[in-house]
Amino acid sequence: MRLIPALSVLMLLLCSPALAESHSDEVSSRIDALFDHLEEHQLFRGAALVADGGLPVYTTARGLADEAWNIPNGVDTRYRIASLSKQFAAVVALQLADEGRLSLGDPLATHLGELPEAWSGKVAVWHLLNQTSGIPDYTLLPGYREGLSTQRFTREEFLQLICGDSLFAETRFEPGSDWEYSNTNYFLLGVLIDRVTGASYEDELKRRILTPLEMHDSGIYDSREPVPMLAEGYELSYEGKVERPAHSEFSPKSVPSGGIYSTVRDMLKWCAALNEGALLTPAMDEVFTTPTLYISDDMGYACGQWCEPRESPYGERVKLFSHGGSTTGMSTWLLRAPSDGRCVVLLHNGGSGREMFLEQVALTALEILEGGEGELPPLDLVGPLASTYLNHPDSLLDHYRLLKEKHREVYDFRPEQLSMIGQLLVQRVGDRETAAAVFRLNVEEYPDAPLAHRDLGDFLLEEGVQEQALEHLLRARELTVEPDEELDAMISRASAGG
Repeated sequence: MRLIPALSVLMLLLCSPALAESHSDEVSSRIDALFDHLEEHQLFRGAALVADGGLPVYTTARGLADEAWNIPNGVDTRYRIASLSKQFAAVVALQLADEGRLSLGDPLATHLGELPEAWSGKVAVWHLLNQTSGIPDYTLLPGYREGLSTQRFTREEFLQLICGDSLFAETRFEPGSDWEYSNTNYFLLGVLIDRVTGASYEDELKRRILTPLEMHDSGIYDSREPVPMLAEGYELSYEGKVERPAHSEFSPKSVPSGGIYSTVRDMLKWCAALNEGALLTPAMDEVFTTPTLYISDDMGYACGQWCEPRESPYGERVKLFSHGGSTTGMSTWLLRAPSDGRCVVLLHNGGSGREMFLEQVALTALEILEGGEGELPPLDLVGPLASTYLNHPDSLLDHYRLLKEKHREVYDFRPEQLSMIGQLLVQRVGDRETAAAVFRLNVEEYPDAPLAHRDLGDFLLEEGVQEQALEHLLRARELTVEPDEELDAMISRASAGG
């Protein structure tokens, strides 16, 4: 009698209906415990779906879709998916390229002749898709949040605004040489699709994707048109109060970069279509899933998704694709592992800027699917503190201290967190006063952390306060074990008086 290898026996056992059902129940129970924990700490409200082998193994809905009417979230509730919309625009563009109606190497000047000459002949379609164009993000326009975001624009009207604003006179780097996230890339992709098809991006999206995939609960969000069963977006203040943030105007200019609404079930249809190659030819699917530039190690960005291999608990290298989205009162995350038909969809209506947190939740759910421990790591502070800053700027430091006092076991209180927040305030918001307070708090909280002293020293050096800058940079040098040429250069500048 031939002996069956141990692995084959294990597979036979797992494939038996009773044991397979037991395994599925255990997975579902462990994922449910994860979301119980999140709900207990007011960390998640919305809908979630986890799929394995293309089939849902867990769905849940937590909290309220509408506070005023006391309407609970459900698995059929619709949510604005924000920047997850970029993947859809990418697929439409790749289909048009496959049909020969545009070339991915086409300079934008070929189709959009009114763009600034300084860069329109250098930036190609694939630079838009992979965020390597260097074109500034339109959300960096002066007064965007307070003014322009509340105004209604067609894409053609907003295109004229871009063409006439000095922010867009030059790219931030040579196209193709670097990577920087910019909503303008996908806005321009939408304009390009309008021009190439002679129709509208919205019509092409419905005809090519939403209708064929029977995504009947998905569509184009316009803030002036009511959408049945659409969740409202909320923020949780640092005092624990549920608030409705001021809504931006969602008009045609917003659609390609972030204007779709959907449900967790419809997003599973989207995942399945991508995993099964139902929307793109093999050649275009290769483009869709292959970064043209890697940002760190083996992580890259391609066509509205992060691409990263991951070691599974079984020692296999599994390719993961993921992306998030953030809009007023809402955050989203989609993770898929095509080789296993695994997918995690998280649609959260309890705060913007929660993508990094949702990514951690998605990876924890995936780990449970893979048979791992599935323990949620300490959560990033960026999401809740960014939300507080946007709605109550003066309460940022108070919120940090309150979280440390009451939720020390939940969040990640390391100097890297305050460093990241301070850098975002400098680089993305331009609020140097609040950034200075954050950097000083980091030194106060972690006096032996070289990163804290380095950040504050670098900031003070840029402010022209050489003496104080040198003090902190030298302290960073004392605490730093490895050689650091960049830090040494900062010390030299500070010593020389800037």
